[in-house]
Amino acid sequence: MSEDKKRQEMKEFIEHFVKNEEGVRVLLMIWDGIQAWDDAYDGDTNSKMVAAMRYAFVDLPSSPLYLPANIRLQIQQMFLKWHVANVIEESGLKDQLHKSYMLRAEFYQLIVNMVCFFDGLEVALAKAPDIWVCYGEVYEDYEKEICQTLHSELEQP
Repeated sequence: MSEDKKRQEMKEFIEHFVKNEEGVRVLLMIWDGIQAWDDAYDGDTNSKMVAAMRYAFVDLPSSPLYLPANIRLQIQQMFLKWHVANVIEESGLKDQLHKSYMLRAEFYQLIVNMVCFFDGLEVALAKAPDIWVCYGEVYEDYEKEICQTLHSELEQP
Protein backbone atom coordinates (compact mmCIF):
# COMPACT_ATOMS: atom_id res chain seq x y z
CA MET A 1 0.00 0.00 0.00
CA SER A 2 1.36 3.45 -0.87
CA GLU A 3 2.31 5.98 1.81
CA ASP A 4 -0.39 8.36 0.53
CA LYS A 5 -3.05 5.65 0.84
CA LYS A 6 -1.88 4.75 4.36
CA ARG A 7 -2.01 8.42 5.37
CA GLN A 8 -5.50 8.84 3.90
CA GLU A 9 -6.71 5.75 5.76
CA MET A 10 -5.21 7.08 9.00
CA LYS A 11 -6.88 10.46 8.42
CA GLU A 12 -10.26 8.80 7.94
CA PHE A 13 -9.68 6.65 11.02
CA ILE A 14 -8.84 9.71 13.13
CA GLU A 15 -11.82 11.67 11.77
CA HIS A 16 -14.11 8.83 12.78
CA PHE A 17 -13.17 9.36 16.43
CA VAL A 18 -12.00 12.98 16.68
CA LYS A 19 -14.62 15.44 15.47
CA ASN A 20 -12.51 18.58 15.91
CA GLU A 21 -10.68 19.80 12.78
CA GLU A 22 -7.67 21.11 14.72
CA GLY A 23 -7.47 17.84 16.65
CA VAL A 24 -7.39 15.89 13.38
CA ARG A 25 -4.76 18.24 11.96
CA VAL A 26 -2.53 17.86 15.03
CA LEU A 27 -2.84 14.07 15.07
CA LEU A 28 -1.97 13.88 11.36
CA MET A 29 1.10 16.08 11.90
CA ILE A 30 2.20 13.73 14.66
CA TRP A 31 1.45 10.66 12.49
CA ASP A 32 3.51 12.06 9.61
CA GLY A 33 6.29 12.98 12.01
CA ILE A 34 6.51 9.53 13.57
CA GLN A 35 6.55 7.89 10.14
CA ALA A 36 9.54 10.04 9.16
CA TRP A 37 11.12 9.51 12.58
CA ASP A 38 10.89 5.74 12.22
CA ASP A 39 12.20 5.89 8.65
CA ALA A 40 15.17 7.97 9.79
CA TYR A 41 15.95 5.50 12.54
CA ASP A 42 15.85 2.69 10.00
CA GLY A 43 18.10 4.66 7.64
CA ASP A 44 15.35 5.33 5.10
CA THR A 45 15.61 9.12 5.01
CA ASN A 46 13.71 10.93 2.31
CA SER A 47 11.57 14.00 1.67
CA LYS A 48 9.30 13.16 4.63
CA MET A 49 12.06 14.50 6.86
CA VAL A 50 11.47 18.07 5.70
CA ALA A 51 7.79 17.84 6.59
CA ALA A 52 8.57 16.21 9.94
CA MET A 53 10.96 19.01 10.87
CA ARG A 54 8.38 21.65 9.98
CA TYR A 55 5.70 19.85 12.02
CA ALA A 56 8.02 19.52 15.01
CA PHE A 57 9.44 23.03 15.06
CA VAL A 58 6.73 25.21 13.51
CA ASP A 59 3.27 23.73 13.08
CA LEU A 60 2.79 21.73 16.28
CA PRO A 61 3.97 24.43 18.70
CA SER A 62 1.73 26.91 16.81
CA SER A 63 -1.40 24.82 17.26
CA PRO A 64 -3.92 26.22 19.73
CA LEU A 65 -4.10 22.68 21.16
CA TYR A 66 -0.38 22.40 21.91
CA LEU A 67 -0.53 23.72 25.47
CA PRO A 68 -4.08 22.89 26.64
CA ALA A 69 -3.94 19.30 25.32
CA ASN A 70 -0.39 18.88 26.67
CA ILE A 71 0.88 17.70 23.28
CA ARG A 72 4.56 18.09 24.23
CA LEU A 73 4.25 15.72 27.16
CA GLN A 74 2.30 13.21 25.07
CA ILE A 75 4.94 13.28 22.32
CA GLN A 76 7.66 12.89 24.93
CA GLN A 77 5.89 9.83 26.32
CA MET A 78 5.49 8.41 22.82
CA PHE A 79 9.21 9.00 22.11
CA LEU A 80 10.26 7.27 25.34
CA LYS A 81 8.13 4.23 24.53
CA TRP A 82 9.43 4.15 20.95
CA HIS A 83 13.00 4.29 22.28
CA VAL A 84 12.37 1.38 24.68
CA ALA A 85 10.79 -0.60 21.82
CA ASN A 86 13.98 -0.13 19.77
CA VAL A 87 16.15 -1.20 22.71
CA ILE A 88 14.05 -4.36 23.18
CA GLU A 89 14.18 -5.14 19.45
CA GLU A 90 17.93 -4.63 19.29
CA SER A 91 18.48 -6.84 22.34
CA GLY A 92 17.55 -9.85 20.22
CA LEU A 93 15.29 -11.23 22.94
CA LYS A 94 12.47 -12.65 20.85
CA ASP A 95 10.37 -13.44 23.92
CA GLN A 96 10.23 -9.68 24.69
CA LEU A 97 9.00 -8.53 21.27
CA HIS A 98 5.35 -8.47 22.36
CA LYS A 99 6.28 -5.57 24.65
CA SER A 100 7.99 -3.54 21.93
CA TYR A 101 5.05 -4.26 19.61
CA MET A 102 2.65 -2.53 21.99
CA LEU A 103 5.07 0.24 22.94
CA ARG A 104 5.18 1.23 19.26
CA ALA A 105 1.39 1.67 19.26
CA GLU A 106 1.38 4.75 21.52
CA PHE A 107 -0.05 6.89 18.71
CA TYR A 108 -3.38 5.14 19.29
CA GLN A 109 -3.32 6.30 22.92
CA LEU A 110 -2.77 9.82 21.61
CA ILE A 111 -6.01 9.48 19.64
CA VAL A 112 -7.80 8.29 22.79
CA ASN A 113 -6.37 11.26 24.69
CA MET A 114 -7.59 13.67 22.01
CA VAL A 115 -11.09 12.17 22.18
CA CYS A 116 -10.97 12.64 25.95
CA PHE A 117 -9.79 16.24 25.57
CA PHE A 118 -12.69 17.17 23.27
CA ASP A 119 -15.48 14.85 24.37
CA GLY A 120 -14.69 13.94 27.97
CA LEU A 121 -13.68 10.84 29.89
CA GLU A 122 -16.88 8.85 29.45
CA VAL A 123 -16.81 9.18 25.66
CA ALA A 124 -13.09 8.32 25.60
CA LEU A 125 -13.75 5.23 27.76
CA ALA A 126 -16.45 4.13 25.33
CA LYS A 127 -14.37 4.75 22.20
CA ALA A 128 -10.95 3.58 23.45
CA PRO A 129 -11.47 -0.14 22.74
CA ASP A 130 -12.61 0.64 19.18
CA ILE A 131 -9.55 2.81 18.64
CA TRP A 132 -7.09 0.29 20.05
CA VAL A 133 -8.42 -2.72 18.14
CA CYS A 134 -7.65 -0.84 14.94
CA TYR A 135 -3.90 -0.94 15.58
CA GLY A 136 -2.97 -1.81 12.03
CA GLU A 137 0.17 -3.88 12.46
CA VAL A 138 -0.32 -7.62 12.84
CA TYR A 139 1.95 -8.98 15.58
CA GLU A 140 3.07 -11.99 13.56
CA ASP A 141 4.13 -9.74 10.66
CA TYR A 142 5.95 -7.42 13.06
CA GLU A 143 7.76 -10.32 14.73
CA LYS A 144 8.76 -11.78 11.37
CA GLU A 145 10.13 -8.41 10.17
CA ILE A 146 12.13 -7.84 13.36
CA CYS A 147 13.51 -11.37 13.41
CA GLN A 148 14.52 -11.14 9.74
CA THR A 149 16.25 -7.80 10.42
CA LEU A 150 18.08 -9.20 13.43
CA HIS A 151 19.08 -12.34 11.51
CA SER A 152 20.43 -10.35 8.55
CA GLU A 153 22.38 -8.04 10.90
CA LEU A 154 23.97 -11.04 12.60
CA GLU A 155 25.11 -12.42 9.23
CA GLN A 156 26.87 -9.19 8.19
CA PRO A 157 30.66 -9.12 8.79
